[in-house]
Amino acid sequence: MMDFCLKVGTEIETLFRILLEDKKFDSITSITRKRKNQNIDVYREIIKLKYQFRSYELYVHSINKMIVPFEKFDLKNPKWFKLYSRYKHNKIKLLECWNLKHCLYSLGCLLLLVINHPINDHKKFSIRDLNCKIFNLSSLVPKFCNRVLDIDGIVHSRDNYLLRVQLYQNINSS
Repeated sequence: MMDFCLKVGTEIETLFRILLEDKKFDSITSITRKRKNQNIDVYREIIKLKYQFRSYELYVHSINKMIVPFEKFDLKNPKWFKLYSRYKHNKIKLLECWNLKHCLYSLGCLLLLVINHPINDHKKFSIRDLNCKIFNLSSLVPKFCNRVLDIDGIVHSRDNYLLRVQLYQNINSS
């Protein structure tokens, strides 16, 4: 589990750096300084404005539960990230405190960062190509994609796709 934590945590930090380097943040005051001094507080301050990751939910098939990997991200660091960041250079301590719940949330975070990678901006996002056996992604699409190819092979505008999913979820929850 410790290796998983270190690998996923490193990828998460890398993807945050990539997101912060994107030109959509160029107009932000002091962005050059913030890009040089990157940390989770800078990511939260800058990236939350455009991506609103705290609103993304993932349904976990194996435990029949909805999780929010970035829950309260605008207010504080997720617990799993605090542990990773604090103990990434102390593997013994990391091994003692890291658990499966932290694995699940960090993996969910990584998935959300991957699908929101800047290479997806203004492109068609294919849910069919993202065959995910752990999480249900039916209502998740990249923040800046234009169109969504759903599992039935139908292309929708991003907004229409999200509206259809929301209506479907409301009908099924009634």
